[in-house]
Amino acid sequence: EVRGFTTAQHKALAIRDRGCVVPGCHRPAATSEAHHVWSWLDGGPTNVGNGCIVCQYHHLMVHAGLITLHMIEGIPYVTARAGEPRGDPERNLFWHPELRTAGYSVPLFT
Repeated sequence: EVRGFTTAQHKALAIRDRGCVVPGCHRPAATSEAHHVWSWLDGGPTNVGNGCIVCQYHHLMVHAGLITLHMIEGIPYVTARAGEPRGDPERNLFWHPELRTAGYSVPLFT
């Protein structure tokens, strides 16, 4: 019912995402914005399970339709850029170095 993320929700997103979720971006959560993965205008809820952290530049690209985000098992992934599918969903591993180890595989859509 409420469009804006609360301070507590924004902090929870910052803890989970650590920074902009778009691969290759190094903007930290402190200078980024909360975004609804499933648009609020289309009925998407304002909660941590539907939110992610994106920098202002990538936020504009998402709203322009140049980047597509999806939640997979509660984690935001980039699934398309400029309207073209990217193959496997992408996650910004800059903020998650623990996932750069051998044996990590991107979850596929269910």
